Amino acid sequence: MILAIAGYISYLFVFLVSYLREACYGNGPLRGNPEKYKEKNREGYSPLYASFESFYTRNIYRRLKDVFNQPITSVPGATVTLVDRVSGAIYFFQNLQ
Repeated sequence: MILAIAGYISYLFVFLVSYLREACYGNGPLRGNPEKYKEKNREGYSPLYASFESFYTRNIYRRLKDVFNQPITSVPGATVTLVDRVSGAIYFFQNLQ
């Protein structure tokens, strides 16, 4: 139970730091002219993207991608062998070792 609570707290911490980062640096629609970032000719259609999806991809998923996407080299079972990976650009790209 303590590990689950610690996991939720750390996930919340990543969200808060990401939100502060967005507020300080002003990425996306917060920077410059907000009319520039609005979708045009989209009346009657659903939006192509949501602001939370881009926020999550940019700030959360890219940093935690190495946790979620672990390639294995053995048969799935009780124990598995993982492939080592290296990344240089804040986990934007990952190379197998």
